[in-house]
Amino acid sequence: MPKLVDTSARQALVFPVVCRIVATEGLHAATVRRVAEEAGLSAQAVRGTWPTQERLHLRVAQWLAGRWREESWTWRTDDVNQYVKKVVRSMVPLDSDSRTRARAWSAYASAAGEDTRLAEVVRQHNRERVMLIERLLDSLRPASPELPAPSRIVLPGDIVPASPDTLEPSSLRVLALVRGLTDLVCDQTLPLSPDRAAAWLDSWEPQLDCGT
Repeated sequence: MPKLVDTSARQALVFPVVCRIVATEGLHAATVRRVAEEAGLSAQAVRGTWPTQERLHLRVAQWLAGRWREESWTWRTDDVNQYVKKVVRSMVPLDSDSRTRARAWSAYASAAGEDTRLAEVVRQHNRERVMLIERLLDSLRPASPELPAPSRIVLPGDIVPASPDTLEPSSLRVLALVRGLTDLVCDQTLPLSPDRAAAWLDSWEPQLDCGT
């Protein structure tokens, strides 16, 4: 009788190792053999779950997009201003783990032109980022003074095509802020310190109180 494999447990071992290697050395360095060795598994065990290196990287990219979705879309609070601020802050990688994941994601995004399946994962993720920013700012603008703003954002089942060109100026500024700070703190050669980025967010957040 074949041995049952706990895919979730194996994923928890393997995917962070892949991210760390990709973030620091690039996709080419994250071979199945090296990943297996650093995860404490045999290459055969890894290939038994992800038969090819391409399949492994595709699954890691999907996992990264899913982690971002969970962390950015699931805040809950009764105060909409606090909610928006928390989500915006969560989109900037201020700790070492999130920076590693952001750097790995950047590597996958750069390689998307060579793999149609990976390209679709990247496109979907980018649409979600644009849509989240749009909905965050919308939540600060109730349709009527008598109606309270929503206290949370709900991720739609299907992400419609979205582009920065669809955003209003205020939403576009927030998107540029998030992308810019992410690029700065993830820069391998001359990074902005997380403390400085967090302080900058602290000084900027009052602008959100009026939805500007």
